[in-house]
Amino acid sequence: MIRVKAIGYQFRNPLGVDMNRLNGSGDYLFLFFRSPTEVMIDGEYRKITEPSFFLYPKGKAQIYRSIGMDFVNDWMHFDREDAKEFFQSIDIPVNKLMVLQGAKDISAMIQDIRVESKQQGKYHKEIIRSLRICWLICMWNVLMWGNSIIILWIKRRVSYFTSSAICTGLP
Repeated sequence: MIRVKAIGYQFRNPLGVDMNRLNGSGDYLFLFFRSPTEVMIDGEYRKITEPSFFLYPKGKAQIYRSIGMDFVNDWMHFDREDAKEFFQSIDIPVNKLMVLQGAKDISAMIQDIRVESKQQGKYHKEIIRSLRICWLICMWNVLMWGNSIIILWIKRRVSYFTSSAICTGLP
């Protein structure tokens, strides 16, 4: 199971960013770049202008910098014991820059996980687990098929369950 350590949605740094974590952050890091960015890949900076994501593995250098002053991204620090094998088994690339067609949907899932991570209701653990699974399914679907059809269906189901009386603990 994925354990979320820290998460940010539309995180804004008006002065820009110049990240240089040579040994990583001690966990996996999912970054969704919303602003023009340069990412160090294979020893050289590569410019990113389209909505893209990068999934850094544990222990890998995390080196990136904003182009310009206003830097916005979504991010999630997380861990999973069998992460390397797990991501390989579902064809989600690790340590590789990916341009996304359905980026808004994946970003919305990050927002949902962030909001739910601050809740403490009776069914909190089940809801957050379901959202993390949906996030992975969304990523896989966009990477494999490049569309959002199944993502919309999933989000409707998650929305129904997270807003229902049984999940919020209301009578």
